[in-house]
Amino acid sequence: MCFRPAEAELPPVMCPSCGKKINRIGGALPSKCPFCKEPTDGIEDAAAAPAAPAAPGAPAAPGAPKPPAAPQQ
Repeated sequence: MCFRPAEAELPPVMCPSCGKKINRIGGALPSKCPFCKEPTDGIEDAAAAPAAPAAPGAPAAPGAPKPPAAPQQ
């Protein structure tokens, strides 16, 4: 079985200055972009966790049984 740490599941974030992908380290963004050295303040909000799926609706009431069909000859 393969072990995949939780931070590998998070998508990379695009740097607003240089446009390159910034990978998370230990689940958090680095304080500066490793490429252009610009601060990464405020980028964290763009990578929000996906929302939970909506709860399914109530099942419909079952219908009345159908009468038996006449035998075919």
